[in-house]
Amino acid sequence: MSDPCQTNEGIRSALLRRILLLWGVKLALTMFLPVWVFVPYVILQRWPIAPIHVFDQSSLDRLVEFDPAWVWVYVSVYLLVPIPIWLTASKNDLKLYAKGIVWICIISWIVFAIHPVHCPRPDPLPRSNMLFEWVIYFDLPTNSFPSLHISVASYALLYGGRLRSTDRVIAYDRLGLAVGWLWFSFIAYATLATKQHFIADVLAGLALGAAVGSWLLSRSSMPRDRFG
Repeated sequence: MSDPCQTNEGIRSALLRRILLLWGVKLALTMFLPVWVFVPYVILQRWPIAPIHVFDQSSLDRLVEFDPAWVWVYVSVYLLVPIPIWLTASKNDLKLYAKGIVWICIISWIVFAIHPVHCPRPDPLPRSNMLFEWVIYFDLPTNSFPSLHISVASYALLYGGRLRSTDRVIAYDRLGLAVGWLWFSFIAYATLATKQHFIADVLAGLALGAAVGSWLLSRSSMPRDRFG
């Protein structure tokens, strides 16, 4: 019978090897993808090319009270999305992951350009924490539909379910994915509590992430994990 400590040590060692594998490519993607997402996003916010649509909140939207303290969970998506990059073991799979983010952004930008939607932020905004004020300073109240937060986060988790099984670190995949989807649900709620999005934006973002993920992963040679 193997010693549990040795088993845990082996898993930690395997995880470290996986993280360090192709670290230069992973670091480049971790730095490039946020730029790819934000630059066109901000340009379309500052210089819209179509009239901005303003909608009333639905009864479901009004059930979620405005609470800027949820901004800490809202911005945690920037920690969630890079995780699959660092757990990937091949260049082809890294390209696949990046391709999904690229397609999600292109589709979102087209929608933002032709049908920009104003998010349901209170006006005037009450005084809040510094992080929320920093977010709203850079993120104008447009480009609400679909939610990029939700689309890239859902795609990241779908991809995470298909990571290659190359070592014993995969033994934690089921727990990791469960935690990931729980994290995702908190992020989804945070987009509503901070009034960055309507429920319709969240549902559209989820549909977009799922559609792109299903399309790319079904066409790839990336095998399903034994716990995926």
